[in-house]
Amino acid sequence: MLSVMRINGEIDQLRLLSRDHTIVMVPTHSSNLDSILVGYMIDSITGLPAFSYGAGLNLYDSEFFGFFMNRLGAYRVDRRKKNLIYLQTLSSYSKLSVMRGVHTIFFPGGTRSRSGEIENKLKLGLLNSLLLAQRQLIENNESRKIVLVPVVLTYESVLEARSLILQHLKSTGQEKYTARDRASSIGQYFSFIRRFLTKGSHVYMSFGKPMDVFGNYLTDKAESIGHSGKIIDLKDYFIRQGDFVIDSQRESIYTKELGEKIVEQFNKSNYILPAHLVAYCAFQLLIRMNPGQDIYSLVQLPEEEFAFPKRAFKQLCKEVIALLIKLNQEEKLILPELLTQDLDVVIEDGIRNLGIYHIKRPLVIDQFKRLISEDFLSLLFYHNKLKPS
Repeated sequence: MLSVMRINGEIDQLRLLSRDHTIVMVPTHSSNLDSILVGYMIDSITGLPAFSYGAGLNLYDSEFFGFFMNRLGAYRVDRRKKNLIYLQTLSSYSKLSVMRGVHTIFFPGGTRSRSGEIENKLKLGLLNSLLLAQRQLIENNESRKIVLVPVVLTYESVLEARSLILQHLKSTGQEKYTARDRASSIGQYFSFIRRFLTKGSHVYMSFGKPMDVFGNYLTDKAESIGHSGKIIDLKDYFIRQGDFVIDSQRESIYTKELGEKIVEQFNKSNYILPAHLVAYCAFQLLIRMNPGQDIYSLVQLPEEEFAFPKRAFKQLCKEVIALLIKLNQEEKLILPELLTQDLDVVIEDGIRNLGIYHIKRPLVIDQFKRLISEDFLSLLFYHNKLKPS
């Protein structure tokens, strides 16, 4: 299983920081399998200590997921509950947990990304609890810091891609989109895992730069580096006219800025694979060849009546790769070496691995050597991985 998992980022620094400080990982979220895979990869690959995290109550409805959740340090979170008492209790639990040095994972987007895009709107409640915990540690004269680590999970195939994009289209399109789809069954999850272990698809876990609760980057000694490039004391954030002051309004601004910093790191750590490249280019061609059609109309076009012109597709792939190389040089995303190889090899790899576990493939070469999509919905989902935030 380890052979299909890849990690990159500041792992060595993270190991150093975990010895004396509390690590809080904040990953992107696109699949119900995220919790299991993150827990497994942290334990088996990174060499980091065990982490605690909240898992949606719906996962425990399944014996399959419940089995893993109960053994991976997860606690239950009922996202349907919106009453103030429950939300405050959840926030207090998170605060107390990190104050006591428990390494934690939580998904700041709150739920899976329905569109397939990198999250750009985060739930600030739990982020605020981390800031409050750090403030309490400072008041207690403890030197330990709460270290946030943005993490981007990248799949070549997401089991729930079709159902997730359907939910997104129904939510954003209202009456424009009324198609129905069934949720993924337990049998499909078992099938997904079996094929995950036997086929060549990969999962990538990209670690962003560790930061404190104010979004400042850290040295290996957990020293906070301010905007000027100098080492700063976090205590100064809570000082006013020489006194330690609790200012909820000011702290809400700090939390908002932290959320923006995490989103910035999500984009910088976005790991682009050939599968995402070909999905993006194919759907962009679909848009160009059907001018005047909105997204909701495009995904309802009959797939069997459409084939992508290979020459135009290859040219677009070439142009997009050039743009991705430029963005990579500007440190706005991560581009693996594979995408800089021979263009035909890149395209072949992308088509082969894109949605490899789906019954209806997002992109495939058919028996007549045509480049076609068997499912515009899932093609849109993978296309959105490259959609600017």
